[in-house]
Formats: sequence, C-alpha cells, structure tokens
Amino acid sequence: MKLLVDFFPIVLFFAAYKLGDIYIATLAAMVGSVLQVAYIWLRTRKVETMHLVSLLGLTIAFVLLQSVFLARHLSPSASPINED
Repeated sequence: MKLLVDFFPIVLFFAAYKLGDIYIATLAAMVGSVLQVAYIWLRTRKVETMHLVSLLGLTIAFVLLQSVFLARHLSPSASPINED
C-alpha cells in the first residue's frame, strides 16, 4: 500500500502527459502530491521529508513552466495585432 501511495503522483503525471501535454501533466502531479501528503498526514499524523521535497519541487517546476508559457504566449511578437 505504501508503494502505491508513493508512486501515485508519478502515475498521474504519466497518465496526464499521455492524454495532454507537459503543463497538464505537471499540474496533475502537483495535485497528486498534495493528495498524497494529505492522505499520509491524516493516516499517520506525520509527513515524510521526501514527500514535502517532491511537492516543493513540483510546485517550483509548475511555476517555471507557467512563466515560460505566459512569456511565450503574451510576448509582443506573438501578438496577432501588428502595431506598425
């Protein structure tokens, strides 16, 4: 059971990546990691450091991916309106 809980965010990541793209997959892994930490906390009243580190890493990765996405799609060169 512990192995299933430990691999839950990874399984969600690959399933979401297969169905969508990297942004959706990272978000799915983040949500899975939050659910994982909440489940472990409710069950044992303590959380392993590795789970918190992976949640922090996924959060940072998601923020960086969103920054790249927004910079790419909101830059003036990507705008359909041409201001000459």
